[in-house]
Amino acid sequence: ELLPAQPAAAAPAPPPAPKPQPPAAVERLRQQLVGQFARARSYFEAGKADFDAGRYAKAEGGLYLALQFDPKNETYIDLHKQASERAREGRAKGFITLAQQEESYQRVKEAVALYQKAVECDPPEGLAWFRLAQLLRADDPRGALANYRKATAKEPRNVAYRTALGELRALRLQFGTPHVELSLAASELGLRHFGRSDALIRNVETGTAFERDVFLQVNARILRARL
Repeated sequence: ELLPAQPAAAAPAPPPAPKPQPPAAVERLRQQLVGQFARARSYFEAGKADFDAGRYAKAEGGLYLALQFDPKNETYIDLHKQASERAREGRAKGFITLAQQEESYQRVKEAVALYQKAVECDPPEGLAWFRLAQLLRADDPRGALANYRKATAKEPRNVAYRTALGELRALRLQFGTPHVELSLAASELGLRHFGRSDALIRNVETGTAFERDVFLQVNARILRARL
């Protein structure tokens, strides 16, 4: 009796084709990117260590280099921004300290130059603009007014800044300042809180230039005494 035919054995699978190797140029680019990101990470870690230690100027430099190798990394961008702000604030404080030393020796020109460098750093406090305005007030009232405004914008609740700004506005009344400037002067002096704004406006509009100036100065002194 004949046995049933056995199925033929399956042919062995062919060996897998060798994995294609990337072109040499692509491989070089990949290696370059790997090295680039590694360097970015190295600069970032060094910059973060400086930041954590309070060395903000040095941290700013290291984080800047990290961004040169990995410019789209959000972590690097955020910490670099923080370091830059802290470094600017530190530079501003240094310029202010030097300017105050120059003021103590009556070297006004040198102090002005240092305060100008301080405001260029755009610190969060208004002190640099206020001191600069104080030094410019006699010879450059327009420049002083601009700096008083900036100091007040930085620290709106600072009474000394608002009072100085209001006094300088008030002095401009002698040169025909419009009614709106008059109202601003009263507001800046804070006289509205003492029920004096309406009386102030009536007096300065009807009196002589001398009377207006005296009235404003007296009210400013009252304000300072009450504060």
